[in-house]
Amino acid sequence: MPTDGVRARVLAFMRKAAPYAYCDGCLALRLDSSLAEIKAALAALTADGECEQRRRACYGCGRTLELTALRDPR
Repeated sequence: MPTDGVRARVLAFMRKAAPYAYCDGCLALRLDSSLAEIKAALAALTADGECEQRRRACYGCGRTLELTALRDPR
């Protein structure tokens, strides 16, 4: 389970970077966290409905893959 601090940092970074999205690895590098912490935080944000999985290009490394992005507000 991610610490609330990591989860809050991930969410704040994603909101600041929107509409751009980053893969798990690039998020870990930018937030100076382990990949496991980032994956756990993103899983929690997805479970809570804050984020969703989408096929997109990562703004950091340019790879196109399933990554976690903020859910579109509707």
